[in-house]
Amino acid sequence: MKRYINTIPIGFLIFLISVCLLFSQTGTQSEEASKILNQSKQSIVSFVSYDQEGEEVCRGTGFALSKEIIVTNYHLISQAHQVQGVNFKGKKVKFAGIVDSNKDLDLVLVKIKRNTSPLSLASSSDLTKGSRAFVIGGDAQGDIGVSEGKIKEIMELRENTNVVDTSIEIEEEFSGAPLIGTDGKVLGVMVYLEGGTSFAIPVDEITSLSPKGSVADFGKGTTEDYFSTLAGASFSGRAYALFGDHYNAQQALEKVAEQKPKNIDVHRLLANVYSKQRKYSSAVSEYEKIVELNPQRDDIYMRIGQVYLEMRKWKKAISPLKKAVELNEENKEAHYHLGNAYEKMENFKEAAEAYNKYIEANPKELKNVYFRLGISRIELKQFEKAISVFKKAREKSPEDRKILSNLARAYRETQKADKAAQIYNKLAELNPENAKVYYNNIIQIYDQANQPEKAIEAAKKMVELSPEDSDALYNLGYMYVKTEDYEKAIETLKKVVELRPNYDYAYYNLGICNLRLKNFDQAIQRFEKFVELSPNKANGWFNMGVAYMQQKKFAQAVEPLNKTVELDPSMAVAYYNLGIAYLNLQDRSSARDMYEKLKSLDQRLAQKLNKYLK
Repeated sequence: MKRYINTIPIGFLIFLISVCLLFSQTGTQSEEASKILNQSKQSIVSFVSYDQEGEEVCRGTGFALSKEIIVTNYHLISQAHQVQGVNFKGKKVKFAGIVDSNKDLDLVLVKIKRNTSPLSLASSSDLTKGSRAFVIGGDAQGDIGVSEGKIKEIMELRENTNVVDTSIEIEEEFSGAPLIGTDGKVLGVMVYLEGGTSFAIPVDEITSLSPKGSVADFGKGTTEDYFSTLAGASFSGRAYALFGDHYNAQQALEKVAEQKPKNIDVHRLLANVYSKQRKYSSAVSEYEKIVELNPQRDDIYMRIGQVYLEMRKWKKAISPLKKAVELNEENKEAHYHLGNAYEKMENFKEAAEAYNKYIEANPKELKNVYFRLGISRIELKQFEKAISVFKKAREKSPEDRKILSNLARAYRETQKADKAAQIYNKLAELNPENAKVYYNNIIQIYDQANQPEKAIEAAKKMVELSPEDSDALYNLGYMYVKTEDYEKAIETLKKVVELRPNYDYAYYNLGICNLRLKNFDQAIQRFEKFVELSPNKANGWFNMGVAYMQQKKFAQAVEPLNKTVELDPSMAVAYYNLGIAYLNLQDRSSARDMYEKLKSLDQRLAQKLNKYLK
């Protein structure tokens, strides 16, 4: 909404002063904030800038450096033909004109026609991260209030120039207000940019301005839209980029790049902004402009490669990354990203070489590259080298689960069962919600290593975690079978079939246990249940036949053994047992048929059967 010079409600402001004087933008004002406000309010001027037609351009805040000089943001008066202000009492403050400015930092000194008490200035060395600070400025009605918070960070805007990030939230009208420390001294000048980005210019930059220059009247010189100028666009573009407002940063920096096409730093900033917005093609285009201007910039070739990596264009990333290391062999980050590109292309040999060169550069961060190198070694089947690398990665991060999982894998591939199991036990401790997975890996490792006695501990832990888990119980029962502890195996496997009556291999192993314990009737019952559930699995029929033969029930053995060879014509031992059964049944003709079939399957068993045929 436009406001005109002749409508400034000065009397209205005076009427409200008793209500609004101690207004705090933070909602709850601390005792210290009230103290700082009372100490400093007499130095604060709230003002409105008007254009040639008397229409309001903007509102802001300034503060006194001397009795007749205030400092504020240049952008607040850059288009002004007249500026009118009020002090904390609501009294009118006339602005005479500009004394000095630093357009690169949006700062200006303005002469006023009312004596005002100046604020004391601190030094930039007094800016301390985490310290409390206050901003005192005028709100939309011109009332002076305070907002408080902390200094979050001192950030580099450009070389040798910093800005201050604070936790203090300000409104647009607080732009130009002082940032004040707990001692009441000025630490900086606040800047509010369109979009809500706000920060402070450190106090030392104020002291570089001269308050003794001649006064340039408003409107008599050339007025300008500051943010459309090269200086304004550069300042705001850098600030927006620094504070993560990438859209506004792009708009500003594009103006600068258009006016300064050979400014490498601007192209770099703009490329970074494009990249943050995922406008990757535009980012590459800006980076390529830089290498056209300076072909020796290895850091820019590296950034081109990084952008291609972000675009998942692994092959395209390799050329600029190789160029980066060609220009600067010590560019360790380029080696690392080159390793990433090769790894994504599954060229693990080149990836490993690139990662090794990164490590040779002795960087501070090694954990991640050790991990990536270890993965490449595993893919190359270089498991011993992988173990060495993952152990180094573990030294950097002893409880990193990805590192531990791959170290266990490498131990497993090299048949170091105990070491692999040790790592999986550690993982179960670190990640109890997935402990069953790790214990299952231990069981598999020791099963493959034919060390079932070592698998039992992990199998017991799985059962402790899930007593009603039929798979966990089955694994424990199976390990008891393999250690020939058949009584415990039967006890455990019975629980399995109670929980899961259709668990076929639980019945099978119950059958095996009873067969070993010579409980042949029970063995046959278990094998009958197994073949009922899995009729096409030959091993169930075979062991049923063996159990009958152990009871010398040769006639009953023939049917399951015939079913065995029907399902698996290559099972030589089944033909042999059929031959023995037929001989015991006085059916030498059928026994000889079995001998003939055995001759092509297993000469040793054929000769053994033939001895009984003679």
